Amino acid sequence: MDRPPALAASLVQEFVGVAHGDLNRVTELLAQEPALIHATWDWGGGDWETALGAAAHMGRADIARFLLNHGARIDLFARSSATAITERTERETSTRCAL
Repeated sequence: MDRPPALAASLVQEFVGVAHGDLNRVTELLAQEPALIHATWDWGGGDWETALGAAAHMGRADIARFLLNHGARIDLFARSSATAITERTERETSTRCAL
């Protein structure tokens, strides 16, 4: 079975990097290379991160939702960060409704 070529390291690094806060660029890069949705980047010392993990730990629910809607896999790190986002969003919504 033939496998597609590996993704360019610079592209993976950019994708995971911009997933910390730039939804427009995430959208552009994913349209350019759909396989990025499952890519991971090693920031050094075994600190591996996915775009979903990046968005989740930065509290970027908009980017996280976009990635999930495009097939991103939830790992343990992304799940714990996403739980924190959900809880914070629910608290903020409750506070606004109470006002």
